[in-house]
Formats: sequence, C-alpha cells, structure tokens
Amino acid sequence: DALPISLSFAIMPFEGVLQPGMVEAYDMLLNLALTLPMLAVTVRRLHDRDRVGWWALLLVPFTWFSFFPPEHGDPWAVLFFPAVFGLLILLILLASVGTDGANRFGEDPLPPAV
Repeated sequence: DALPISLSFAIMPFEGVLQPGMVEAYDMLLNLALTLPMLAVTVRRLHDRDRVGWWALLLVPFTWFSFFPPEHGDPWAVLFFPAVFGLLILLILLASVGTDGANRFGEDPLPPAV
C-alpha cells in the first residue's frame, strides 16, 4: 500500500511542468494499475490468517471514496465513516500474526518457530 503513495509523491515535482490535470491522470492510472496486485497480496495475507479472501471487499467503499471524494453537502459522504471502520477492521486482520502450521489454504510459508 505504500508503493502507490510513494509513486504519487514522485510525480508531484512535475506538477509545474505538466499540463493541469495530467498529474491527476497519471495518479489515477497508477492506482488502477496497482489495484489488482494489491488485491492479490491482500487475499494472500488473509489466507495466511485462515480467512477467506472476501474480507478484502472491506476495501471497496474506501477505494470508491479515494477515486471519487465526497464534496461538501454530498449525501453519500455519510458512508465515509463506515468505510473507514471497515478499513480499520481489515488493517487489524492484515497486521495480525498468521496461523501456525498448515491451514485450509495450504502450508505455512514460514519455517516453524523454535
């Protein structure tokens, strides 16, 4: 998740050189190109926790708001807070230690702890 942010910051110095709107277009293309690999890594990490990949759907509302941020007075803005709550739940799942040994998704990729 840090890669798109760092690449977005790498594009920022070119804002003065590029035409207006070009930086946003490059940033959106970058986010679209990295969405599938980030989803694959998220599902793999959830499998390490012995959770199904459907938990990754908690990213959908937050991703929607990152592409289409709500403006002042937008009635859909009320959904931003549950999206943040879902993101926090997913972050806790992804940051937790994986299961020891094999689970229903396969063998443990790490060597056993001594």
